[in-house]
Amino acid sequence: MVFIPSENKDLCNPYIKVVIATGMGQARNAIIVASADGVVAVGGQYGTLSETAFALKYGKPVAGVFSWDNVIPEIKPFHCPEEAVNFILSAINNCI
Repeated sequence: MVFIPSENKDLCNPYIKVVIATGMGQARNAIIVASADGVVAVGGQYGTLSETAFALKYGKPVAGVFSWDNVIPEIKPFHCPEEAVNFILSAINNCI
């Protein structure tokens, strides 16, 4: 599932099965993070920084893959997406 900033679902990757077209631009970041149990930040653009900040504000676990982890110490750094996902799943399972 993916939340896109546009209101046009046709702009999404054709391999995505569930598309939620928000029409909200970057404001969708708050909705994405509020709905998530944890966040894996990939890359380092400002949208990723926004989602990371929301996640930390909401107390969600955050893993970074070549992301803002060198600037924000609360982000657990990883070099491999699988390790980042495993960290998030472990953090979620330990809270239940």
